[in-house]
Parts: sequence; structure tokens; C-alpha cells
Amino acid sequence: DRFLALFVGRDVPKKGLDHFLAAADESYGLVAVTDRVAEGDDRARFLPFMRHADLQRLLAAVDAFVLPSVGEGFPVVIQEALALGVPVVTTPGPGYDRYLSPEEAVFVDAGGEAIRTELRRLEADPELRARLAERGRLAAEREFDVDRFVAAYEALYERVRTVAAK
Repeated sequence: DRFLALFVGRDVPKKGLDHFLAAADESYGLVAVTDRVAEGDDRARFLPFMRHADLQRLLAAVDAFVLPSVGEGFPVVIQEALALGVPVVTTPGPGYDRYLSPEEAVFVDAGGEAIRTELRRLEADPELRARLAERGRLAAEREFDVDRFVAAYEALYERVRTVAAK
């Protein structure tokens, strides 16, 4: 019955696990799927990496997905959260604006306070969560749909074949 935010990623600085944990607040819960050993850290529930099917079920069960990472491409786990209709809170990265607008995900500066502010806002506003979930799901369908992906590869292969045949 409690609002839950999920982080998934290795325990390396660029993934932003420490920023996620710094956003801990008594009004919601944090769950981290990571390789960090969490003895004595009660800011979040720590889970080990898991099979993809189990991660999909966990993603579908939370209220928000948070990945305050820096220096990455466009992480697959963000794509999966969007496709499942889970509101995403993330740091803007190069090229993110090619896939998402501020109406489809929440962009924050890396840091616990900024993340906490947005999680409190999402926790307090079910309509905002629903809007972000739907818009994010539609963005995932638009940008990451399997049929679209396959068609793009087929077109690329055809262009290469045509050039190679000349």
C-alpha cells in the first residue's frame, strides 16, 4: 500500500545509487536491485540482480523508476520501465531528448534532494503518475517497439546490400 520507487543498476558512481539512497524519505519506500552489500543500510530494501522475468514483475509492481545515472547511452531498463507504464525519474543525458520529452519522464539533477522532491510530488499526485505512465508507455511504443526496430534493421541491411552490389 506504500508508494515505492525502484533503482536498478550496478554499484558504480555513474549509475547514481548513492543519489537514489540520499533521496530516502519516510513518506515512500526505496527498493534497489544492485550488487551493493547493504548490511546496516536501512534507507532502502536491497535485492540482488535477478532473472529478467522477475525484474519485469518487480518493475510492474512499483510506482516509479529512478535512475540518476550520468555518462550513459539510453539504458535498457529505462526503456523497459517506460514500456510497462512506470513513471521514470532520471537525469538528462546526451540524446535523451531524442527519445523523451519532459511530458514523458521526469528529468532531475543528480542529487538526493532533487530526486526526493520529485518522488514526493509523484507520491502525492496519482493523476500526474497516471499521465506520466501513459505518456511514457506511448513514447516506448513510438521509440522502442520491436516491429519498428526490426523494420529499421531490415532497411539498413537493404541499403548496405544495395551499396555493396554496386
